[in-house]
Amino acid sequence: MGGLVDIPLSRLSCLRSGTATRVNASGLIEVVPADTPRIDYDPVTLACRGLLVEEGRGNLWTYSADLANAAWATSSASVAASAVTAPDGGAAQKLLEASGSAVEHSLFRVRTGSTETLTASIYARAAERSRIQIYFANFASSTAAALFDLSAGTVAAQPVASTDYTSPSAAIAPAGNGWYRCSLTATKGAANTATAAIFCPHDGTGTVYAGDGSSGLYLWGAQLELGAFPTSYMPTTTATVARSGEAVSMPLAGWWNASAGTLLLESAYEGRLPPGVFAAAACLDDGTFANRIMLMDNPGAGRGLAVVKNGTSQALEYGPAATIGAVTREAAAWAVNDFAYCTGGGSVLTDGLGQVPAVTTLRLGSIVTVPVGARHIRRVEIFSRRLPAADLQSLTA
Repeated sequence: MGGLVDIPLSRLSCLRSGTATRVNASGLIEVVPADTPRIDYDPVTLACRGLLVEEGRGNLWTYSADLANAAWATSSASVAASAVTAPDGGAAQKLLEASGSAVEHSLFRVRTGSTETLTASIYARAAERSRIQIYFANFASSTAAALFDLSAGTVAAQPVASTDYTSPSAAIAPAGNGWYRCSLTATKGAANTATAAIFCPHDGTGTVYAGDGSSGLYLWGAQLELGAFPTSYMPTTTATVARSGEAVSMPLAGWWNASAGTLLLESAYEGRLPPGVFAAAACLDDGTFANRIMLMDNPGAGRGLAVVKNGTSQALEYGPAATIGAVTREAAAWAVNDFAYCTGGGSVLTDGLGQVPAVTTLRLGSIVTVPVGARHIRRVEIFSRRLPAADLQSLTA
């Protein structure tokens, strides 16, 4: 398998106009400067997860870590300081239920907007209460609610679609030291322009119960995004924050074989896109959409290979769908009238008719210059010849 170019991080250009966060080698969330690659680590095992590449997003909530600020509202509850360490190494806060009659004890925030996909997330840790419910409500007739078990680290109840909140989903991810990031996603309709995102302790039977004035759970790092999945935490204070997408690339000049090649990628998708929106895991292009060789994920079809020359499709092959968070290997190989795609050591999909486009740049996580989706990239290799099927299966197994 000669002609290998194993691409180290030092050969890649990583451009991002502002700061962003990652989990460092100690398992803590930290801010990294603009144009700095984010080598991300698992907050529990501390294993390296790879280069984090994400689309641009924003946190629409101010005071993301100061939940006692007046920008937040409570009902039959209060937010107090605590000695518990937050996922960034600072201090977390505690949502305390009020004592008295059976009511819902909540922390909430209201947004005005309609016909948009929202994802609300928060880091939560069990205290006297070990379950938290997150729900959207439109102050009319519709809600979308999810229940999270902070002891088991599971979504205890997935949300159900309603008239004004469609395609709802919930996810939970361990954040280390008993913390979990809980998220709720739904598409808001136009029935009412107001949406409240509400966080409630759950006593094991429901969210409406008589509080004791001292029980509750720990919270930190609230975030509201326009998008179909949660992305990395964006801390805010007095103003909302936008994070631009990464532009990770490398020029091909000097060693590139223009007539044939093979691309191997090891990565993990971290966010499921809505149907009809596809994301490039790796893309070889000329700076335009007209000429490209692309490893991609299409939620409606699966992972696969797309080849376009002068705006005309040359090859399109789909393998199995990506599993969110799972590390997989996939490879594309090409020559004139000879294209192939393989993932996970499985069957090699082929296309025997098509031309090879002229390309100049390797990009990771971008469709040409537009980052879409989110992924951890662990390994990239390029071979300057079209490898046979057996090699593609061996490399991706």
